[in-house]
Amino acid sequence: MHYFEVSFYQNRLTKKEMESDMTLTAMRTLISTLQEEDYRTFVKALISVETENMNEEELDMMYYKFMEDDNDPLINPAFY
Repeated sequence: MHYFEVSFYQNRLTKKEMESDMTLTAMRTLISTLQEEDYRTFVKALISVETENMNEEELDMMYYKFMEDDNDPLINPAFY
């Protein structure tokens, strides 16, 4: 899968989570599911959102560079 299909993942959320606007729990569930289903595309999508880069080849290179160093977290350690 190359693109996230929100409707596909929304059906995995409980009815309570979908009754109101996207709650923290619902968003966390959605993000966790996306990450588990296709980590590579998940990381590339995050990079794309942050850099506004939509070039697949460049995103692939950024993903592989990210994966080369197992110590690089997705979230800046300053937040911990």
